Amino acid sequence: MLFCEKCNFMTPENRCPLCGNKKVRTVCDADFCFFVNLGEFYFEMLESALKEKSIDVVGVPFYPNGVTYGTAGRASGRKVYIRYKDIEQVNEIYEALFGNDD
Repeated sequence: MLFCEKCNFMTPENRCPLCGNKKVRTVCDADFCFFVNLGEFYFEMLESALKEKSIDVVGVPFYPNGVTYGTAGRASGRKVYIRYKDIEQVNEIYEALFGNDD
């Protein structure tokens, strides 16, 4: 699996599908990789479950519907990043909490 350092995105391709970056490298265990976009409430649930297992997680706020005067400073979405080494365990926890959408 390859890794784009600009987007923190894993891809099997030789180019990042998000930004087009051609300078992708092999992903390392310590890399924080994009996992999923979640609403704030669901992120807090996942974060709590991961912290119980001592798994590092980062939630970067974003505005799913853009920024307006009424929403400024209150981003309702979270881009969730986890370390590559934990991806299998996080997948199991995520499916246990939210089910599998497949």
